[in-house]
Amino acid sequence: SDAVPALVRGDVGEWSEAQRVVERAAEALGGLDALVLHATEPLPGRSGHFETLTESAWAERGEDPLRAALACARAAAPLLRRHEGAVVLVGAVGAHTRDDLAALAGGALLGLVAPLARALAPEVRVNGVALGAVGAEARDALDASDERHRLEQVPLGRLGQPEDAAAAVLFFVSADASFITGHTLVVDGGRSVL
Repeated sequence: SDAVPALVRGDVGEWSEAQRVVERAAEALGGLDALVLHATEPLPGRSGHFETLTESAWAERGEDPLRAALACARAAAPLLRRHEGAVVLVGAVGAHTRDDLAALAGGALLGLVAPLARALAPEVRVNGVALGAVGAEARDALDASDERHRLEQVPLGRLGQPEDAAAAVLFFVSADASFITGHTLVVDGGRSVL
């Protein structure tokens, strides 16, 4: 690919700063075709149990990412409309994580799929990707017996790889998904059907 990445720093949790970051990114990239927003994931060694949830933990891993997603989507909407672009929201499969905080944050982000799809149609498609256990961090957070137990609960018999998540996101931003909006694709190896 001839694509050249652009790095723009800023606190996208602040609406004015999100506007600046999105505009700078669009300027550097020659427009904006897609926006991918990702919520917090379970972190090894950091329990997010509901009853021990602190206000600061919720702000950091729940409220702040949600505010940033809203700010970025709002800032990007006019640019995405011009290019008939796509928004993909990525969060955790809430029903299958032990980290209540990750489930809350991912669920909140994925809860934006339908309202944004209605608001931005027909020019912009909005979809979600709900991830199960993906990547080395998911594996590192498990001890050997826990990993065996978890794999028994995944019909495909393995934890996800980053490439699995990327493929779902790439599908939604591609022309192959030109008639899909308001949908959330679960990428969890089939675990959610058990």
